[in-house]
Amino acid sequence: KFIQENTVNNDLAYSYYEIFKVTMENNEKVLTKVNEIVNAGSYEIHLTENPNYVFKESNILEVKVSKQVVSPKLSQTSAMYTGNEILIGFITKDALDGTLSNLVVDYNIYFGDEIVDSIKNVGTYKIITTVVDDNYEGNSELEFEVLKANYQNIVHPDIFVTYDEALNL
Repeated sequence: KFIQENTVNNDLAYSYYEIFKVTMENNEKVLTKVNEIVNAGSYEIHLTENPNYVFKESNILEVKVSKQVVSPKLSQTSAMYTGNEILIGFITKDALDGTLSNLVVDYNIYFGDEIVDSIKNVGTYKIITTVVDDNYEGNSELEFEVLKANYQNIVHPDIFVTYDEALNL
């Protein structure tokens, strides 16, 4: 593979390379050979020089690929009280091209100052999110509101009561 071409005296000097993913294990740098740089992280590109030329640059290039920052949003910000748990969903958009991403979003739900397991009762909930992904990072503080349900008078057609009569159900 060629990473660089240099013209010297109308002749070409080529640098061949190998790519290594850099990780740390027990405070020791570990290099793992990879075919290409794909994900966020640290990499080293080790150049192998053409023996016919002298290169002044270092033979190791360090490359750091940063995670893309996203801010999760709620797919809806409110719902009517139903008496059941209300499930929430998140939308994450890539900042570069605006495409939707299916990222894992960890979150905690707060009702007042307390962490709760679910959203159910009327009120405003605070949701703190954290994106969990190798290539994306981000967090957000969101609000979700459960609205009071509309009260409906329910009249059973078979119940008629006269004043001073007992109601037996």
